[in-house]
Amino acid sequence: MGNIERRDRVTASAPRRVAALMYHSVADDSTPAMRELTVSPERFDEQVGALRAAGAQFVRASEVLGLLRGEPIDDAAPIVAITIDDAFADVLDAAAILARHDATATVFVPTAYVGMRAAWLEGEDARRPIAGWSDLAGLRDAGIELAAHGHWHIAADLNAPAVVEEDARRCRGELEDHLGIEVRSFAYPFGFHDRAGRRAIAAVGFSTAYAIFHVRARTTDDPFALPRLHVGPGTSAAALAAAVTTPRARLIEHALRGKDRLFGAGRRVRRLGPASSQRIAPLALEEYGSALFAGGRDETRA
Repeated sequence: MGNIERRDRVTASAPRRVAALMYHSVADDSTPAMRELTVSPERFDEQVGALRAAGAQFVRASEVLGLLRGEPIDDAAPIVAITIDDAFADVLDAAAILARHDATATVFVPTAYVGMRAAWLEGEDARRPIAGWSDLAGLRDAGIELAAHGHWHIAADLNAPAVVEEDARRCRGELEDHLGIEVRSFAYPFGFHDRAGRRAIAAVGFSTAYAIFHVRARTTDDPFALPRLHVGPGTSAAALAAAVTTPRARLIEHALRGKDRLFGAGRRVRRLGPASSQRIAPLALEEYGSALFAGGRDETRA
């Protein structure tokens, strides 16, 4: 009897976990640079269906912190927050698939590019269309959460905190003004951040910010460095369902978190990461944007 009571106490006090999943593009076609960030509509449909079959409770990014801190929910079911970065135009296809499964998600939007193209990327990817404001309003009306991904999609670790704060504040303001919503969550472009960057994002008034640590979020995580698990084209539906329902060994979790922190330290010293994620100084933000669109801005989409 004593052993049973002891197990019950451990279960009751066990920290809650939320699996925040990170997607970028849901499309059949991709480029070499974006291949690992592109999931086909068929695979995405299978993945969401498997999560639903596993009993997942789908929540929005802005709801995760409250759940981690004990807001009521069915603890027996896995909690999943699907997030989609960059608001590529194919997010509309992803939203249609989510609707078929009665699932919700959060789309992190880099507002400088809304209705235009992904000019922060390189090569042919810089021509990728971004959803327009009317598209985003449709997602809002369909129950999809719209959240901040910076205005110019700049890295939050190598840039000056004042620049990061200005960029994030403009992003939040444009989303709220255009869509009439309260924006509470932020996702770090490229997933990069440091202590100063986290403070800059907190100063804007967000309640949470998301990084990439390849583990589930837990009660003790920093609200401004919540982890997400990258979901790629090679992730089978069964593997994804297992990832959100089966706890990883503690040593594996520590190793994964440590690996990401080590990369972050190396990045600050060696400037690791894509060229588009480097420091933009001494350019001002508007000059940076003008340089990206030096060839002329695309016509704004409806």
